[in-house]
Amino acid sequence: MIAGVDYPSKNTIIVTHRDLFFLLFFLRHYYMPNKASYLSYMDVENIISLRGVQKPSEIANRYKIGLTRLYKIWTDASPNKKFPGGFSGTQAGKKLTEVAKKLTEENKNQRAEISKIQEEFNSLQGLASKTRDNIKQKQQQVQNMMARYKLLQQQQQQIQELLTMIPDNEQHLKTLTTQKDQQQKTIDELNLKIAENKKTIENQTINNAQLQKIIDDNNTIEQGLNEILSNPQPSTPKHWPYGEKSVEQILSENLLKPEDAVKSKQPVSVVKVSKKKTVEQITSAKASQRH
Repeated sequence: MIAGVDYPSKNTIIVTHRDLFFLLFFLRHYYMPNKASYLSYMDVENIISLRGVQKPSEIANRYKIGLTRLYKIWTDASPNKKFPGGFSGTQAGKKLTEVAKKLTEENKNQRAEISKIQEEFNSLQGLASKTRDNIKQKQQQVQNMMARYKLLQQQQQQIQELLTMIPDNEQHLKTLTTQKDQQQKTIDELNLKIAENKKTIENQTINNAQLQKIIDDNNTIEQGLNEILSNPQPSTPKHWPYGEKSVEQILSENLLKPEDAVKSKQPVSVVKVSKKKTVEQITSAKASQRH
């Protein structure tokens, strides 16, 4: 911004942004003394920071440079001209110096405050770093909890499915139990029949052995009787294996009884003795020969 100000002793004076800012500063100071004696440090800092100034020391230097240049502008333009409000150039210079001292002192205080704020900021930054780490840990914990929650949901769904299957399984188990009982009953009946068949087979085996022995004995007896009939000498037959036993004793001991034949569960016709000569026939034949 270029501002032109006409003075009686000088031509137009070129004033920069900074000079105009401090010019407005002093105009406010002298025209509005009841509102503020001078602009606060923060006001100046906020305004100048918009122009790219960041360091407080640079702001203070601009205060001094601006005040000096502004004082020079006023004195060069009109050495005897007074500032608005009745101050002369010399008084204005003193006033400017006092303001500069106040600003310098305020700048020192602001520096201390800024250092303190910087320390607090560094502390907060460290705390923020820890907080970020804690946040990451919490986020990880939340993710783990969400994963566990999803797993629990899946498990709960599986449990619910199993619970719905329990009635069907119970009915199926009852059916299997009934079938098992029936199978066991059938097995018991078969085992009983097997036992009976085994007993029958054992009895049949014994009876068959007895029958075979009787048949063999009858064959031997028949052979002996034939020898007796062919040789009427009262001597012991050559093939008589029974010692002193008579024919009646042998027959009484070995002859198959009718109830034995029934017990063997075989027809009497299977006995081979029935196909040969009976003892009675042999005896009667012998008696007829004697007569």
